[in-house]
Amino acid sequence: MTITETEQSSTDGRHRRAQASREAIVESLVSLYADGYVDPSAAEIAERAGVSERSLFRHFDDIDDLCHTAFVIQWKRLAERTRLPMSVTSSTDEKIVAIVEQRVGLYLDMMNVMRITRMHAVRNDTVLRHVQSSRKESRKQIERLFAPECEQMTSEKVKTVLLTINALMSFEHVEQLRVDQGMPTSRIVSTLVSALSCLFVDASR
Repeated sequence: MTITETEQSSTDGRHRRAQASREAIVESLVSLYADGYVDPSAAEIAERAGVSERSLFRHFDDIDDLCHTAFVIQWKRLAERTRLPMSVTSSTDEKIVAIVEQRVGLYLDMMNVMRITRMHAVRNDTVLRHVQSSRKESRKQIERLFAPECEQMTSEKVKTVLLTINALMSFEHVEQLRVDQGMPTSRIVSTLVSALSCLFVDASR
């Protein structure tokens, strides 16, 4: 028995509709996280996606399965946005400004999602692994970016400098400056740029 063009077209159409529904469900959860919903219900997710709860559970085994898919997509987007279009041979000052502006902008744009991700990481090992992987890649980016500067330092200074940069540039630190210290974005950027600049000056002595 052969599949007719009409049957094939019908099958392809159902597949596209199913894929579109699945993507809409994932995006609805991501948007709810972005809006500050820490633990949205199936009904809230389905309503925003424009599908029924029954349809939601046809595409995902349970809410945890959906959350996992949403976090995977978010971390891929995060990885894309952390790429710096800058050479390691640029000046230290240029690299400092570039990475500070990029990280601060990213954190502020994705603040609710990143905050909620960290809440989920406490009770979900899969999400925790995503967070740990993201942090590891962020550390590697800093190591690659400032490799020329580190070559001029002792191994002990390199370790101290890299640990300090990662602490200063973490989401948690930027969040502290914004919330606890009440700093506007421009002040956060200038504060971090100054701190990193001083760090490299001291390390070069």
